Amino acid sequence: VTTTIVVHSFPTTLDGPFNPETSPLDPNLNPVAFDLPESDPSFVQPNSEFRPEQISVSLSYSFDSIWISWVTAAGEFQIGEEDSEPLDPNSAQSIVQYGEFNARTRNKHATGYSLVYNQQYPGENGLKNYTSGIIHHV
Repeated sequence: VTTTIVVHSFPTTLDGPFNPETSPLDPNLNPVAFDLPESDPSFVQPNSEFRPEQISVSLSYSFDSIWISWVTAAGEFQIGEEDSEPLDPNSAQSIVQYGEFNARTRNKHATGYSLVYNQQYPGENGLKNYTSGIIHHV
C-alpha cells in the first residue's frame, strides 16, 4: 500500500520570483467596501520619475486610520562605490489625497514623510554602497 501525502503551503520569496497577482476584494470582509475599476482616474499614473511603485496599505495603530507607503524614483537606486550620492528624500512630496465613502471628489489630504536608506556590503574590491529609491510614509 502506497500513501501519498501532499502538503500545501504558502510560497516563500525563495520560491520566486512570481508574477504579480491581484484578487478581487472579498465582500464578506466588509460589505460596504468596493474595488475601484481600473478605468477610475485614481489609477492614472504620472509620467515622471516620481511614479509611485511598491504601494502598501497597512492597518495603523488607531482604529480609524491606515498607513500608505510607496517608493518613487525606484529606478534611480544606486549600487556602487562607497561615495555614491543618495537621492534627496525632500525632492518629492509625501501626500495622499482621499475623500469620504461614496464621494467622487478627493477633497482631503494627509501629509507624511519620506526617507532614503543606505547600506554597505562587501564587494570584491572593498565596500560597495546601496542607496534606495525614495520611500514615502503617510
